Amino acid sequence: MVGFLSKVPFYKNTGLSSFYEWMLKISEQSGDEYIFSKTKQFCQFLKAERKMYERFVI
Repeated sequence: MVGFLSKVPFYKNTGLSSFYEWMLKISEQSGDEYIFSKTKQFCQFLKAERKMYERFVI
């Protein structure tokens, strides 16, 4: 899902911020609180400044 949604802004007239909104909406509607929580953390990780080679651990 992440791979597919992350490519949409390159093919359609939409901003990258839409990717984060879609991810949060999809994970919230899944009804799985763990998935929603991890998705929020992942989106924050992608938006924030980070050190070189810093990775997100699931």
